[in-house]
Amino acid sequence: MVLVSFVMSSYNHKKYIGESIERVLNQTFKDFELIITDDCSSDSSRDIIARYQNKDPVC
Repeated sequence: MVLVSFVMSSYNHKKYIGESIERVLNQTFKDFELIITDDCSSDSSRDIIARYQNKDPVC
């Protein structure tokens, strides 16, 4: 079994973070983890990330 880890960093990327997350989620390979680090964004990036996290049944 192979597990792939995607690591994504974010700082004030509200314009792009949703699209970036969707690109990872839409891959045909499904045995992966997505790790997102946010460096204290002052925009709504953290809220967008949290919405995706709340949709994940594993979290």
